[in-house]
Amino acid sequence: MYWVQALPGEARRSSSWTHVLRDRLVSRFDRIDPTDNTREAEDGLDLGRCAYWYVLRCDDAFTRCIVVSHPPADPSSLEGGALPFDSGGLWHGHLVADPVFDDAADRSAFAKKSHVPIDSVPAEFPSWIATSYDPPQGYVDGVAPAKSERIIAGDPNEPRAWTWEVHVRALPYVNPPSVPHQLFMHVDDADWFRTFLRDEDSELRPDEYEGLIAWLESSVRETSDPMADAAAILRGAI
Repeated sequence: MYWVQALPGEARRSSSWTHVLRDRLVSRFDRIDPTDNTREAEDGLDLGRCAYWYVLRCDDAFTRCIVVSHPPADPSSLEGGALPFDSGGLWHGHLVADPVFDDAADRSAFAKKSHVPIDSVPAEFPSWIATSYDPPQGYVDGVAPAKSERIIAGDPNEPRAWTWEVHVRALPYVNPPSVPHQLFMHVDDADWFRTFLRDEDSELRPDEYEGLIAWLESSVRETSDPMADAAAILRGAI
């Protein structure tokens, strides 16, 4: 199983994307400021400040700098859980439901009802895939599942309505909540990121810098289509 993080296609318009990617790769999620929309959803759903991953999927809206990571061997030590849909999409009314959600309290109650304990994800996610997809690769490709509770599986919803999302409290962990396996970067981004690390970054310790540079040399795939290449890995892992 892989957990996936990515940056939106327009992220390169802001120089902050380099800081976000660096902090994700060294598991310093506590240094990443949430967007206003994310902060509002976290407060409304009572999640706390979190880092987020999609389980075995990358989304059409997040197509650059895709980090495919291994989940921890023992997730029970983490503060967090999973939802079988995008939490921000739920809170901000982007997920169409039947019956429709009455109000914010209804959305929050549905999230609590749908919550999967983080140490149950390794068993519950494959079980859900087995009963929802044939073949299972349909999930990676964004195909709607065979069934869904309340949130409509299919049009007018987009795949984030049935993509599993892991959330882990954004704390300075001694043992990282995920271990990066491979980074898929657009060819236009890779040199920019390396230049940032070499010339502009002052927040990494020397040992952190050397370890990150060594990891990048062995684990970056520079490509014109990061999402397509990442999806090929994910299809083989599901």
